[in-house]
Amino acid sequence: MTTPKKPTGTGGNRGNYDYMKLLNEFKLVTDNFDWMIDAACRGRNDIDFFPEIGYNGKAPFAVAVCDTCKVKEDCVEFAIENRIEHGIWGGLSPQQRKKHQRTKKLDERETRDRQSINLLRRLD
Repeated sequence: MTTPKKPTGTGGNRGNYDYMKLLNEFKLVTDNFDWMIDAACRGRNDIDFFPEIGYNGKAPFAVAVCDTCKVKEDCVEFAIENRIEHGIWGGLSPQQRKKHQRTKKLDERETRDRQSINLLRRLD
């Protein structure tokens, strides 16, 4: 799967970019958008959540909104799973999502290792 390095089709007006248009540019690996109904950002100004597109200094506002959201983890996982490299998703920037993904993979690997060790101990 490839993702665009930067959004296209903004008509030169990068500050008024609709995030649903952005999503349409990606080949999403999931079509489950049900969690978005409960998102705290629903109905808010898209530019607040895409500061690198016409940055206006409102990323802290987006993170604060995400901190109150009950589907925050679903949002982060959606962005990671679909390799979305733009915007604030689940309160995390693209760089933070990459770090979150690496940490999660390490945690999963450690859990598998512990399970394997426990299984081997039981077999002895």
